[in-house]
Amino acid sequence: MIITPNELMLFLAACKDAIDEINHIEMIIDDSQLANRINDVHVADNLLLYGVLPDYGGDYRDDDAPMYDNGLDFLILKKVEYADLNQSDFNAVMQETLMAARKFLTYVYTEKMNSNTCPTFAYLKEGSEKITPVWAKAGCNGYMVSFNLRTEL
Repeated sequence: MIITPNELMLFLAACKDAIDEINHIEMIIDDSQLANRINDVHVADNLLLYGVLPDYGGDYRDDDAPMYDNGLDFLILKKVEYADLNQSDFNAVMQETLMAARKFLTYVYTEKMNSNTCPTFAYLKEGSEKITPVWAKAGCNGYMVSFNLRTEL
């Protein structure tokens, strides 16, 4: 079954429990909601994990039942004060958030192999994983982790 908003929130909560560096989780729909919601977050709340509500697209094959590609994006961010951010601090932020992104993907792989929290992750489309740097997104730097699940409707 496609991943639902409730399942996404359960997964985010499980990630917060499993990854010590993550202190704040939230589900969002797009960049404008992130920009709006980030105003309530303080630098002391770092690191931040945002799960973007997935999009769903048909992924049919000749001999398959109707299947859907669930496009999932997660933002692992650190809110920063840009006035105080020099190059060395920037590098440290990117290093810290990348290490958290690695832990996050490791947790995703664990869920795929032995799904305790979100059984839908058993349908991880291997090879779809991507880690992309994020800069100055709503006052934050970090990484976006993206991957797809191939599920039934």
